[in-house]
Amino acid sequence: MEVDNIRKFLAANYSDEKLAALLAHAESGRLGWNSCCCVVGIATATHALQTATTFGEMRVSCPGDSHLEDARRLPYAAEAENEFLHIAWSDAGRREQLLPVIREEMERREQDRVIGSSGDRVIEHQELLAASY
Repeated sequence: MEVDNIRKFLAANYSDEKLAALLAHAESGRLGWNSCCCVVGIATATHALQTATTFGEMRVSCPGDSHLEDARRLPYAAEAENEFLHIAWSDAGRREQLLPVIREEMERREQDRVIGSSGDRVIEHQELLAASY
């Protein structure tokens, strides 16, 4: 299963809040490929997240809102959208493959925050030491 571009897309284009919304949308069973609120579209969604439509329906569930087209112009979007389509044969399978990727990105960010905050404390401690000399 190839998800490197999905990982890159999430890291580059999702805020923490959007990432949490993506996780909730996937866990609810509503995330799918055939929606403006797919893994790419959620990054710029300006409305409540939509459920994927059934195959054969138009993939335009938010008329008058260009957020999906905006999202498709983001770095790694085309590659991530293609990977999401092909990681499984069904939306349920796509969600199953995507959930660990989302959780890994959340964990990576949490680790970065911990490392960043402890790094700040080290710098502050070093500055205090330097000032005392």
